[in-house]
Amino acid sequence: MEFIIYLLFFQTQSSHFFSEFHGAALLAKYYVRSCGDQPRYSPFTFHEDGFYKTLKRRVTPILKRVGTGPTRKMKLILDGLALTYNLMVVAYLCTGRMPFAVAAGLVLGMTSSAAHNFFHQADNWHSYYFDLSVSSSSNWRITHALSHHMFPHTAAGTVRIINYCGSTN
Repeated sequence: MEFIIYLLFFQTQSSHFFSEFHGAALLAKYYVRSCGDQPRYSPFTFHEDGFYKTLKRRVTPILKRVGTGPTRKMKLILDGLALTYNLMVVAYLCTGRMPFAVAAGLVLGMTSSAAHNFFHQADNWHSYYFDLSVSSSSNWRITHALSHHMFPHTAAGTVRIINYCGSTN
């Protein structure tokens, strides 16, 4: 539900994301009204000769060749990081030695970063390693997709994260 509310609130910016993810036909089924002459903040368009359609045409053959999704090696690395984190925490709890706590923190950072790669996949248990960092994997998945992947490394993406995370709903 939060996803739909978010899309309605930022309709001028987010409907193209929803359209590409679910298809224009599904989006048209729920059409309510036009946003009129509200300004579009992104210079990129979904016209046939626009940025997104051109990018999609060029990237699709490459993805068919190289594949998508994490490799078995990546999954094993992430499992190893999570196991190492847990072992470092147990070692710290048993010995009280600070180097184990510092190592656990560093490995947790790597585990969370690696778990981020699994947000881009269908639901899977590897993405829940992110929850070890005391952040919500489900909230992070939404804010990450609707900000960083729509507006990578821009102020517009940062504003969307703040607005979503600051909501009380």
